[in-house]
Amino acid sequence: MLLQTLLYFDWFYTVMLFFATFSLNMFKLYALPYPQGYFSIEILILFIYLGLALSRIHYGMIGNRIESGKHIMLMIFVSIFCVFCNGYFIAS
Repeated sequence: MLLQTLLYFDWFYTVMLFFATFSLNMFKLYALPYPQGYFSIEILILFIYLGLALSRIHYGMIGNRIESGKHIMLMIFVSIFCVFCNGYFIAS
């Protein structure tokens, strides 16, 4: 029950984080000197992160409901890539 609740609220957190990061990237594009070509890469990584994070939450909810180890392991595997994406945006 606790995992299901955390995953439910993580969906809202992920969407808010996506919009906040997108807004921050727009600010960086217009207010700061930005290297040529890096903006499109960052936006692409941001959309990949959104897809990975929402699929991670989806697999976690399904795995928790039907108690499937396969779905939970898939959620953990996708979480590794989400951590790398989060680290990229924290560093940039």
